[in-house]
Amino acid sequence: MELRILLTGLLLAVLSSRAGAAKTSTPGTDSAYVIVTDAGEGGGGDSYAAAVQELAKLRTTAAILNLNNLRWEDIFRELRKVRPRHVAFVLHPETIEGNFVGAVFQGLTELDDDPYLDCAYGYITGATAEDALKLVRNTAAAQARTQSIPKRFVAVAHTFAQNDLAPFAAQQADYFRQLGYETAGINPIDDSAEWEGKADRDVQKLNGASLVYLAGHGMGDKSCAIAGEAFGRLKLESALVLNGTCHSAVTGIRYDSIDASWTIKATRIDAAQSVCLSFIKAGAIGQIGSTASSSWQNVAFCASGFLHQGQSVGEALQESLNDKIRGAGIKAVRILPFEEGHPSPQALGVNENPGGIQSIARVILVGDPAYRPFPRTVADYTPAPLPPAEGRWSPEQGRIRQLVNELSDPKAPRFKALNDVIAIGKPAVPLLIREMRTSGNWQIAKALGRIGDEQAIAPLIEKLGQCRQPPMPEVIAEALKHLTGNDFGVDAEAWNAWWQEKNKQGSGSRP
Repeated sequence: MELRILLTGLLLAVLSSRAGAAKTSTPGTDSAYVIVTDAGEGGGGDSYAAAVQELAKLRTTAAILNLNNLRWEDIFRELRKVRPRHVAFVLHPETIEGNFVGAVFQGLTELDDDPYLDCAYGYITGATAEDALKLVRNTAAAQARTQSIPKRFVAVAHTFAQNDLAPFAAQQADYFRQLGYETAGINPIDDSAEWEGKADRDVQKLNGASLVYLAGHGMGDKSCAIAGEAFGRLKLESALVLNGTCHSAVTGIRYDSIDASWTIKATRIDAAQSVCLSFIKAGAIGQIGSTASSSWQNVAFCASGFLHQGQSVGEALQESLNDKIRGAGIKAVRILPFEEGHPSPQALGVNENPGGIQSIARVILVGDPAYRPFPRTVADYTPAPLPPAEGRWSPEQGRIRQLVNELSDPKAPRFKALNDVIAIGKPAVPLLIREMRTSGNWQIAKALGRIGDEQAIAPLIEKLGQCRQPPMPEVIAEALKHLTGNDFGVDAEAWNAWWQEKNKQGSGSRP
C-alpha cells in the first residue's frame, strides 16, 4: 500500500532509528484489539515497553506491532488481516506530531474500500515512561469502578479579542447538572489583571473533575489562558477531557501559521509545558483534542456516544469523525503534510481540504480507545418488534421503520442504522420527520440533513425552537445549513423569519 503522504519516507526514517524493538506477537486470540508501538523491550532499553505490557494485560490483544521492526506497509497489511475494532498506539510523545497523526488517520481509512475510519484508535503516551504507565493503570482502575466515579463536571471557556465564549461554560454546566453532575465553570480572560488575580483559585476548581470541557484559544503550551504546567499540578483521577482549543493534543511539535497566508513554522513545546501531557500527569485517562488548529465543533459531538449510547471513548470519536467525512461527501481521504515555509493544508481550498478534512484528521484521542465510561453492550442486540402497522407496509417501508426505531434505541448499533437510513434517502424522510417531532435523538436530525430533502426544513426549524439541550440544537443548525445554504446557527427565530420570508416570496428554499 502506498500512503499518500509526502513525508512518509522521513517519518519511516525517524521511526526506524529507534533501537531495541519489541517482537511482533500474535497470542492466538482474535480479540480485535491491536497495539502498535515504538517502544523497546524494557530492562536496560526502552522503559515505555512497560506501558505496552500493562496494556496487553488489560486487553486481550490480537497483535503487538512494532514500528521499529515493520514498515508502514507491513503495519497496515497486518491491520487489514486482523480487522481490529480498537488500535492503541503506545508511543513516545515526540512521535505524536501532526504529520504522523495525519498518516495514521489516512491509513486507518484504507483498511477497506470506503473512506471512513475502520476502527477506533487512541494514543497512549506520557511526558515520561512512568506517566504512560500511569495512564494505563488509571484506565484499568477506572474501568473496574465506572459506577462509583464521582460525577463532577467543569467547563473552561475563554474570552479573547472579540470572541467571548463565557456562555459556553454556563450552558454546558446547566446541561450536566440535569444529568446529576456537580458542576463548575471557569472563564479566564487573557492578559488581564482580573484573570491573573483569580487564576490560581479558579484553576483549582478542576481538582477531582471526572469530565472536563475546554473551548477557546490554545497553543499547546497554554489552553484557555491557563499555562500547561498548571494542569499538571491538579488531581484528575479517571477524568475525561474534551479540549476544543487549537493544538490541545500537541506533545512536542506545534505547527504555527505565522502570516495571512497561513505559512507554517514548526515550534517545539517542552514536555513539561504541554497541556496534553500535563493532563496525563494529573491523572486524566482520556483526552480528545487536536495536534493542529481546531475548534470546539471538532470534538463536541463525540460526547453523546460515550455519555448516552454506551460506546467506548474511541468508538464515539470514530463515529463523530466519520460523520464529518460523510457530511463532506468525501470519496477518498487524502491527508497533506505540514511543511515548514509552505501554506498550511488547513488553509487550502475545497479540492484539497473538503469539509475541513485536514483539520479533522488531526483530532485524536489520547487514551485507551476501548475504555467505556458507561458500559453497555450492543454485541447481542436484538431489534425490538415493530409496533402494529397502520395498513400494509412494503418491505422497504418496514425496513425504514426498523431503522428509525434503531436510531432511537440506546442498545442498537446506531451508527450502522444511521448509515443505512441515509443510504435509503428520500423515502425515509416522512417517517424520520414524524419520529423527530416526539424524540430528543439528534441522530434523526442528522439523518434528515444528510439525506437532503427540503421537506425537512420546516420540521427542523420547528424542532430547533423546542430544544435546548446540546448537541441537538447544533446538529439541527448543521442540517439546516446543509439543506438551505444559509447559516443562522442555533437561532430558531432567525431561521423561522427567513423561512417565512421565503414562503412569502415563493422563491423556494435556496437563495
